[in-house]
Amino acid sequence: IIVAIACSCVERKPERLARQESPVSTQLKEMVALQDEILLSPNIDPRTKMDSMMSFRRQTMELISQALVREPEDQYQAALILQAASVATGAESCLMGHYLAVQAAEKGHEKSRFLAAAAYDRYLVHTGQVQKYGTQYLSDSAGDMSLYPVDSMTSDSERVAWGVLPLDQLLEQIKLGKSE
Repeated sequence: IIVAIACSCVERKPERLARQESPVSTQLKEMVALQDEILLSPNIDPRTKMDSMMSFRRQTMELISQALVREPEDQYQAALILQAASVATGAESCLMGHYLAVQAAEKGHEKSRFLAAAAYDRYLVHTGQVQKYGTQYLSDSAGDMSLYPVDSMTSDSERVAWGVLPLDQLLEQIKLGKSE
């Protein structure tokens, strides 16, 4: 009986470990939550926001350089951090976020498809190019929104494959003052 109990505990141990979140996953999710809070807070001055974004990028790049960002969810979280950090750090962060999101999407992480498209579009806009999918928009001083120029060669089926709405639906959302 003791052997049977011990064996049942050993058999369940990997099950318990699989449910536990890795320290890397926890760290990335905490950074994403804090990043969102900082970016959305009207009470935090722009310099503090920029410093925070740069710090999150540094921490994320350190995890990546140590080959600790391997799981699709971790790649997705890291891509979120890098894409948002591009406000402070530039186009390179968007491109790295794009690559991470593509890797996660290739492993079946569905939310990563849209993020891969958005990070790539943001990279293109940051570098003065026409965006591919139509995920990046701007608003003028009156609050009217419009899409940055979109590559006319990108098909709606390609957009949909990456989790982006067809162009006519994107334009309708923008017209109604909504973003995806």
